[in-house]
Amino acid sequence: MFFNQFLPVFSIALTLCVIVGGWIAFRQGFGKQSSEIQDQTINALKTRVETLEGQVDSDTRELTRLRQILNTVRQALRRRGLHIEIEGEFVTLVDVDSGQSKTTRIQDVSGKVKPIKSVKQPDDDEDVV
Repeated sequence: MFFNQFLPVFSIALTLCVIVGGWIAFRQGFGKQSSEIQDQTINALKTRVETLEGQVDSDTRELTRLRQILNTVRQALRRRGLHIEIEGEFVTLVDVDSGQSKTTRIQDVSGKVKPIKSVKQPDDDEDVV
């Protein structure tokens, strides 16, 4: 008789243990999975930041080089009696001797820039480069 009275209580206790154990296992699995996703996201973002920092360094070097080229072109034109003015989207080339000027809008090449080819400079401009 004792067994018949104990069986329903044992069944309820076993069911509660399975439910609590399942809930704990689910929470641990969910926590582990979310922490793995979080770690993967953090690593991906770190990689992206490193890539962007490298791009900034590269762009800074390119900007410096382009400024050097622009200054060299300005010096060469000045030696030829021409003055170049850059204002916003317009470039004006002024002939100092005659006072004539020509203004042109800066062209948008949208990534279609051709590399600068090396051109042999005349003897009087060799020290400019």
